Order: sequence, then structure tokens, then C-alpha cells
Amino acid sequence: GAGGWFGKTALALSDLDLQDFMLVGSSARKMRVGDRFVKIIVWSEAEITQFRPDLILDFAFLTRNWIPEIGEAEFVRRNRALIDRLHWLTQLESVSSVITVSSGASQGATGDLYGEMKLEVENLVRGVAEVRGISAVIARVWSVSGSLVSNPGMYAFSSFANDALTNRAIKVDSDRSVQRRYCAVEEVLAVSAHMIRQGGINLLESGGDEIELLDLAYIFADLVGGVRVTAPNRSELLIDIDSYISDNSLWLASVEASGLKPLTIEEQAKNVIQHLSSRS
Repeated sequence: GAGGWFGKTALALSDLDLQDFMLVGSSARKMRVGDRFVKIIVWSEAEITQFRPDLILDFAFLTRNWIPEIGEAEFVRRNRALIDRLHWLTQLESVSSVITVSSGASQGATGDLYGEMKLEVENLVRGVAEVRGISAVIARVWSVSGSLVSNPGMYAFSSFANDALTNRAIKVDSDRSVQRRYCAVEEVLAVSAHMIRQGGINLLESGGDEIELLDLAYIFADLVGGVRVTAPNRSELLIDIDSYISDNSLWLASVEASGLKPLTIEEQAKNVIQHLSSRS
């Protein structure tokens, strides 16, 4: 998943020479990272074996939004292929550590195809790490922000930023209270990097201050200025709650252990606004 949101961010953050990475993606291409272009290759067991990787960064997985487009059977087939590849990678003699990005959907995943398959990945990585004695970080992501988001319209955080910049209006469509906790992708990866250096098998859950989406919309409106916020489906009394959040305790403990000072929601919003503004 080198060409996706997490892959691009990991490369941008790394202080390693980009020649130290083998970048594997869904298609062979060149990708810009900062002021340089890097080469992404398609899956090749021969090339990977020759490269002898010691750290695996696993960001490759189809998210649930693919299901309406390709159907459940194809969704399972493609993600099954990615799981099989990850399993193959973890068996390489050279591999001593693995960081995989999972999802909050893996919790209580019964009946949720995406969540069930993410839980399978978590169990795979944990099981291999126990048997082989290698280090592993399972980064269970709930809701995140980030300046290198690939598809801003897919996520509320970047969608609000984009709407504020392009339309000078943000529309919150939900008819219920929507509770989220946001931290930056950069923070998830930085804490994961700290944890993998400590060794062992570690679970990281993303967190952050809890915020309701209408409040988040007003933050973006204030930062951009001259932006109108509407919530046409909201009544004064919101009975239903859509709460997709971690309990935050593991995130706070992990951040403190890493020595990282977490970004406020306003700082995260400013970063995304700045990046989207530079795109246009």
C-alpha cells in the first residue's frame, strides 16, 4: 500500500534514505515524495526475497466503500489475496518486525465483513509474531486526519476542509449526534515507530479528544472564515448517537510513552487546510 494515504505519509516522515525502501503497490508507477520521485513496483516474490526486508509496513487493504462498487465476493477475493501476501511476507527469514494498520471496525465485528477481515489480519500478525518471536505493532485506527489524504471527499474531516475552501459552505447531513476522536496519521505512524523499536507485540488504538461533527464543522468554518455551516437534518433533540471511538486510554498511554505531544483538533484542521489549499 505504498501509494496510499498511510504509505505516502510514512515515506514523508521517514529519515531513512528512500533507497532503503521497497515500495509495493497495486500498479507499477512513479510517485512524488517531497521533491523526489520514487518507484513503486507490483507484487513480485522474487524481487522482495532478493531485497531481504527486515521491517514490513502493511497498509494494503480495501476499505468498506469498495463493496457497493465491486460486490462482496470480489471484495473478499481481493482482500484475501492481500492477507495471503502479508502472511508470506511474515515468513521471510529476513523479517524481524511488522507494523500493520487495522481498524476500529475489528471490534465487535460480527456481521461486518470489513471488520471481520481486519480482525483476521490482527490475529494473523499477532500469531506469527508469537510463533517466530518477531516484533509487531497492530495500529487499530478509528478516525484520523492527515495532510496527505488521498481522497478528501471520503472522510468527514477532510471533506469539511475541502467544502470550506471550495464552496464556502459546510453541510452536515447526519440526523443524529456523531461522535469521533481524531488524531493525525502522522501521529499514529510516529507512535507505531516508537513501539516497534521497543520490541514485543503491541496494540495501538488511535484516539484524541472527543468531538461531535457539527462542532468540527464550525472549527473549519472559523479557521477558513466566511464559511456557512448548515445541518438540515438536525432537530433540537438528538436521540440517536453514532459513536465510533476508542476509549482513548491506550492512545494516551502510548503517546506519553513515545514522548510525542499530540496535536489539538485545531492544529490538525490547520494542517489539512494548508495542504488542500496548496493543491489548488
